[in-house]
Amino acid sequence: MEQDFFIKLLNLSYQGSIAICVIILARFLLHMIKAPKKYVYYLWLFAFVRLVLPFSFESVLSILPQENEPIKTAIVYEQIPEIHTGSAVVNQVVNNVLPKATPEASMNPMQIVMMIAEVIWFAGIGIFVLVSVISFVRLKKRLVGSVQYTEGSKTDLCIASNAIYLSDYIETAFVLGFFRTRIYVPSTIGEREMSYIIMHEQAHIKRKDYIVKLILFGITILHWFNPLVWLAYVLVIQDMEMSCDEYVMKNYISNAYDGDIRKEYATSLLSLAVGRKLILGTPLAFGEGNVKGRIKNVTKYKKPLISVSICAVIGCIILGVALLSNPVSKTALPVESEDSQSDENTPEEGNETTEGDSKQTEQDMEEIALPIVSIDPNATLGADGPILDYADGNTVIFHGYFGLFVYDLSTQTLVRAVDLAAIGCHMTQGDMYCEVSVSEDGRNVYLHPMSLNEMYVLAIETGKLYKTAYNMEGIALFDKLTDNSALAGSGEGIYSAQKAVFGSGEQSYEGYLYAYKDSIGELSYAESDMIYMLFDSAYKSNPVLEGVSMSVNKDSVIPTGITFSILNTTDKEITAGEDYYLEYYENGKWYVVPYIIDNAAFNSIGYNIVKDEPFELTIDWEWLYGKLTAGKYRLVKDILDFRAPGDFDKYTLMVEFEVE
Repeated sequence: MEQDFFIKLLNLSYQGSIAICVIILARFLLHMIKAPKKYVYYLWLFAFVRLVLPFSFESVLSILPQENEPIKTAIVYEQIPEIHTGSAVVNQVVNNVLPKATPEASMNPMQIVMMIAEVIWFAGIGIFVLVSVISFVRLKKRLVGSVQYTEGSKTDLCIASNAIYLSDYIETAFVLGFFRTRIYVPSTIGEREMSYIIMHEQAHIKRKDYIVKLILFGITILHWFNPLVWLAYVLVIQDMEMSCDEYVMKNYISNAYDGDIRKEYATSLLSLAVGRKLILGTPLAFGEGNVKGRIKNVTKYKKPLISVSICAVIGCIILGVALLSNPVSKTALPVESEDSQSDENTPEEGNETTEGDSKQTEQDMEEIALPIVSIDPNATLGADGPILDYADGNTVIFHGYFGLFVYDLSTQTLVRAVDLAAIGCHMTQGDMYCEVSVSEDGRNVYLHPMSLNEMYVLAIETGKLYKTAYNMEGIALFDKLTDNSALAGSGEGIYSAQKAVFGSGEQSYEGYLYAYKDSIGELSYAESDMIYMLFDSAYKSNPVLEGVSMSVNKDSVIPTGITFSILNTTDKEITAGEDYYLEYYENGKWYVVPYIIDNAAFNSIGYNIVKDEPFELTIDWEWLYGKLTAGKYRLVKDILDFRAPGDFDKYTLMVEFEVE
């Protein structure tokens, strides 16, 4: 759970960094049109919210890339760990330095890297908190002996619930406290300066800046490893102070005080400038921030035009939505290219693109049931043999007349399967030949019966299967497959006609399908010096283990979860994790229940199933499946007969239940 939280934090830091860069640009533009600083200050708040917002909404205005979570939770288990930022250059630079898994290691190197990073992160937070507490304690000691100021006209400037205190041991004025907010002022400040300095501090109190600053500092500490977050913190404090300076410039003059105070105010800023930067979340110091910039801003201050303020408000609202929202999720389906858009009224012969064509999302497609593949491991591989469609060191996608399969190398299990015969896409020759393509990022598989004007799209992350009109225009496809005839024609077993080549330089890999004899159950994937038996998880290593059973408490069954128990009556050391999946029964077949979210992952926790002691666990699947409709279902769960690290057998337990 802690590791998942840390990975989530890294993704939030990535999203926040994009927001910070956008706001820095917007800050410059607002400065060019002489917009009040308060609007820039408000914009910064959106960036800091983005840094801690664990969820969001979708919007076409979003400035985030489609790959807004470049680090997946499963990266710590991948054989070849990768990030996906949407930038090929960044991906290549980072992925080349990430440690690769080795078969002899008892733990994936990425798990070790993440654990070390978490320890460093926690230590950094501890250091910053400790230094801040020490700074605060020292400041409180310097305030001992402060006296409340209640004389003259100065008290007329104070909000009734806020007191002014004079101190001999401070260099600048500031706000301190939450429940009893106080303004502390150096006892050397004159009558004239006192009036507008207090007005400045009261502007902070009115806007609750003393609370906002502490929250922003807390967020900055969470992301202390990100230099862009520290830059944003420095800039937001500058803009916060400048906005209060402008508040004084505007209201002090309009309150009929004697004349222009810009020169005197600037002099006070200079004389009360904080000699060093405070890293503490509080207090708000009058002389804090970029004093030179504040003086320049004060001396050039003019009352802003109404039109500028209106434009700034509208711009901030639009940009706020863009910063807080995620891009509209879409399955990588055909989109019109610029050429087709420009020629939409004059389609070429054979081009059926019309003016109504547009980007297709999951909502535009028809979702269909995904039938469970039922095959005989002793059946032959067919005349055309197994066909490799995709491989990247983490995932292998392949198909044949017997179905389409997605294999996870890190867990050595089949994670997706499609019964191609059920959708009429199982032919490897003839008019009904099925064309299979995979997106460049390996997230979608496109199945097209050549004689039809429609195709199927398998979204690998969710396991959902869609039917839509055939249109492959604009889709970037996986193109790392090359000829494998040297092996395929060797006569030594059965090889895929193509092999995948990925990586670069010393980190270059080749992968292909192989079977030493013509049977589906013997099909394997070979990569470098590793061989993975592709159907072991489905047909060999996952039988029912006698003496271990799983049952459901029928009274616990609700549309969003159940309570089940596992009983081990053997002497074996049985362990179970939190992972599972659901299937539903319809028309004599079992179908996989599709996920409602992308990038689903379970906690990496192992439970020891003690002999003769029922192990009970309650699961809530609303986050994964939503609310199930009435019907017949079954829970599918793997268990391990664990003997030693790397030495175990995997078995599968199933139990049926009904949702009313």
